[in-house]
Amino acid sequence: MTGALGLTGKKVVLVLCGGNIDVTLISRIIERGLASDGRLCRLFAHVTDRPGSLAHLAKVLGDVGASIKDVEHDRHFGPADVASVDVTVTLETRDFDHIEQIKKALKQSKISFTSARHS
Repeated sequence: MTGALGLTGKKVVLVLCGGNIDVTLISRIIERGLASDGRLCRLFAHVTDRPGSLAHLAKVLGDVGASIKDVEHDRHFGPADVASVDVTVTLETRDFDHIEQIKKALKQSKISFTSARHS
């Protein structure tokens, strides 16, 4: 197309439709949007490799209202200390304030962690 369309000063919307939309790409776009809005976060916790440690982490997260979307409990490629384990947790959250509440609860429970991006 060449030439002006006469859209200056008007609201314009691009409508996407049809069966040729890549569902995997749409999913990635949605998840990135959720993360950028503070509705999805990822934490890397370091817990002891003892019975109940993972359950304790899940309880702390549940008590503060975080919904666990995904958890990876890595015993094989974790830290050099064989008595500890790395746990990666992806959480559904309400907003950035909620993420801060989660971090505070983890600190109060003496659970060592780092967070991805929005730390």
